[in-house]
Amino acid sequence: MCNNLNNSANNATIILSVGSNTKSSRWRVKNALKWLNGRFYIKSASIVYSTPEISGRFAEYSNAVAIAYTHMSQPEIIKALKSYECHNGRTKSSKASGRVTIDIDLIAYDDSILRPKELNRNYFTIGWNQIKHTYPHNYMKYRT
Repeated sequence: MCNNLNNSANNATIILSVGSNTKSSRWRVKNALKWLNGRFYIKSASIVYSTPEISGRFAEYSNAVAIAYTHMSQPEIIKALKSYECHNGRTKSSKASGRVTIDIDLIAYDDSILRPKELNRNYFTIGWNQIKHTYPHNYMKYRT
């Protein structure tokens, strides 16, 4: 058990992006945020909002962005996120067919931007603009 998860000085600060484009996408994103809050300390999270699928060929997405603190390493976080996705119906074949039950991406870990392309995509920027003022690292605060 990790004590003082809400103390950013003792933990890594992470940015997470959550999305789904199934019929129950809003519910899936809200449940993923609840799961994330049980795994990490969520400092702030955007509302759940909708965006078109990037290619325009598939169903629109429900999305959210969160800032959290964790004692976990990057590989541990990614393993936990992929496990959650798998247990909630995410498969390679479902993604290829345009059906994404849940997608949770680790966008940043402290000052490291892990997915720079995401920073300018609507499905990220809409949520990020709602919560970026709470992010403690200057690099990301003014990037988008």
